[in-house]
Amino acid sequence: MAIILIPLIFLLFAYHSMEQDIECLQLTFHYIHYLGGYPLANARNSQYGTLLVSEDKISFWDTNKNESIFEISIQQIKNCTLETKESLTGGKIILFRVFSCALRKNKQYIRIEFINEWSEFNNIVFYSPIDPSEPIIQAINENRINFFKNLRYESGAF
Repeated sequence: MAIILIPLIFLLFAYHSMEQDIECLQLTFHYIHYLGGYPLANARNSQYGTLLVSEDKISFWDTNKNESIFEISIQQIKNCTLETKESLTGGKIILFRVFSCALRKNKQYIRIEFINEWSEFNNIVFYSPIDPSEPIIQAINENRINFFKNLRYESGAF
């Protein structure tokens, strides 16, 4: 009887643990076009991959090599907005390290402003040819809000 109960208890514990992991699953956006802007990234500018948005970071993955190109902590992100070609190219193009010829007119681009490990201000730019960009922006901004709410609550400053 004990021989049957021990594996059963283990399976129930494993299922409960897996259930908790499922609640914290990352949002995955496939076929995202990374246009550039991340310093020291293992990526060439203008690369397609997968963007993972979790509650504490965003990651960009090269799906062909199955490797992470870069990660940015939610805490490092200062702003995440939708932009047009016109709003990106108005003197800001040098900040993005993106060539204006790569940008298409009448398309929406995802711009993420963040502070890197060396306290430098950076911008990265993505384009989503398949998925609408709004859910990506919404997921990142909601995770930022939740992160700082939890940080404030844990520090007792509520």
